[in-house]
Amino acid sequence: MGTLLIILVLLCMSSGIFAIGIVSGKKLGSCYNSNVVLKTALVFVVANLIALSLSFILGNLLTPVLKDVLPWIAFSFLFLIGVRLLLESVEKSPSLNYTDIVQNSYMIRVAVQSSVDYFFLGFVLALVSGGSLLLALFISAIFSFLAMTLGLSHGHSFAKTVLGNRLQRVAGVIVVIIAVKFLLTFNG
Repeated sequence: MGTLLIILVLLCMSSGIFAIGIVSGKKLGSCYNSNVVLKTALVFVVANLIALSLSFILGNLLTPVLKDVLPWIAFSFLFLIGVRLLLESVEKSPSLNYTDIVQNSYMIRVAVQSSVDYFFLGFVLALVSGGSLLLALFISAIFSFLAMTLGLSHGHSFAKTVLGNRLQRVAGVIVVIIAVKFLLTFNG
């Protein structure tokens, strides 16, 4: 998996965080301040980085065992990421209010739920392109932080959550296409 594909997949995955940020930004309204945005964005970044790192380590440990089916596992996980994005574009995104952010418990659960895609991607990176973890971690941190920050700080200005849903839908289609392209080129 090349650098540009990794960046594109991470950009698509950050659309889910952006949708959560938009819905939460609408709820925050007057409670919006920079401390709330910074804290929320950092929780999501840390959850995504932990999921990406742990799955990369797990994938490296399992690579010798799974060497015969690596392309199929990588395709399956990329395809699942795309399907999750498509499904999340249809259902209502979880949202955070000021109490959720201050008390942390619900916010951490939402962050862990959103990091499942990063877990899948870390596994794919370990199986397919072993040396790109640092790049993926860096890009993931930037995209996750920007997506949550922009969503929370500008969520109140969007009339509906249509923007986040449309972005997730387009992102899901892109990731599914990347998964199919990956399988075709690997087996081709």
